[in-house]
Amino acid sequence: MSKKISENPSYQRLRTEMQQAEEFRKAIQLLDPTGEKFPDLLNVLNKVPEFQKQLEQIANTPEEFNNYYSERGWIAYESMESKVIESAIELARVGRIDDGESVLVEYYHPEKLKFRINYIRGVKEFEPRMRLIDLALDDYIGERFHACVPVLLMMIDGTVNDVTKDFGLFAENVDISAWDSISGHENGLGKLSKLLSGSRKKTNADLIAIPYRNGILHGKELAYDNIAVAAKTWALLFAVRDWIVARRKQKPKEKAERTIEESIEDLRKIEQSNKLLDKWIPRKIVLGVELPKTGTIDEYEANTPERATMQFLFYWTKKNFGKMSEMIVRYENLGLTNKKIAGELREAFETLSVISYELLSIDDQAPAVTEVKTSVTFSKANVSVLKELNFRWIYMNRDATNIGRWERDGSWFLIDNFRLEVSMINLTEK
Repeated sequence: MSKKISENPSYQRLRTEMQQAEEFRKAIQLLDPTGEKFPDLLNVLNKVPEFQKQLEQIANTPEEFNNYYSERGWIAYESMESKVIESAIELARVGRIDDGESVLVEYYHPEKLKFRINYIRGVKEFEPRMRLIDLALDDYIGERFHACVPVLLMMIDGTVNDVTKDFGLFAENVDISAWDSISGHENGLGKLSKLLSGSRKKTNADLIAIPYRNGILHGKELAYDNIAVAAKTWALLFAVRDWIVARRKQKPKEKAERTIEESIEDLRKIEQSNKLLDKWIPRKIVLGVELPKTGTIDEYEANTPERATMQFLFYWTKKNFGKMSEMIVRYENLGLTNKKIAGELREAFETLSVISYELLSIDDQAPAVTEVKTSVTFSKANVSVLKELNFRWIYMNRDATNIGRWERDGSWFLIDNFRLEVSMINLTEK
């Protein structure tokens, strides 16, 4: 594993390609000083210097950030906003590293964290732990740092253990490398895990500013309950999330060669997504005025949670449990395939026939989460039953990663909490 991002093979290859492109650009300019012979080619090649600058920033900025802040419990990671990283670096350069830490703590302000936490939900190793992570968020908002920090440390440890199959993040022999990853290199998670897992054998009642895992969970650090420690623990959670995503994609031998433009475009997409995340506000939809409460599927905008709801209910009227199963979030590591879910739906709902349905409300709770409340009329043994059902939708891409609803390559998937509600109809109507 490379100790520096600049030693990463992909970085070195891109740097060589751009150096070659720059030489080629100079040669073309000599052959065509006016740019009249090869205008399209020069238009592309003239972007090379900017690409070179951005690539150097990609390589050097995370390393510089880690050099200043890793000993204080912070590391850079892919989805962290570049402007925050750069601001912290600028302050550290002029000796104001404490002010830099204040900038970083503010980045994990509770109101901002409410939205950013949804990036974690789409990672399957985190999904079964989201109940406890959401409780930790409630404690963080309520400044109950004594409760928030231990829960997050445990969730981080267990999640990494699920990924590696052997070790948690803080184990001595854990392999936290990740090919082509900012967080998953030795100066990132590797260095940070060693710092946080250090031995803390003596009981300490003095204030600490670093989430020392062993000291906190073993009851040796008694003054960890402060905003700095909590914010750094959240930062660690997000770094682990990015490491998991990068690790899942790591297949160097099969990876197709990427162009300079594609690599820079990835960076731009992350930055643009962060900007849209900060600007996002929930919709205020008046049903019956702006959208029909009930109607054909085509009356609802494509790739929206309300359309997904109507599509799902339509499949239900046809008892097409196969199509319904394709729209439900599943944990593939637990063997929950489309076929298995379809069978479970058939077994649970076969005796219920959907007669009619309408939308009651649409609640955009986060950039990737919307809850749609519906009223559904069922027929069971020739008896009509009216039931309000809540459909909670999450927006995910093909890698089962939670993304913002503005991304084009995502789809809405149903979190299967409605099944219990429907099952209660069978119980109460027997």
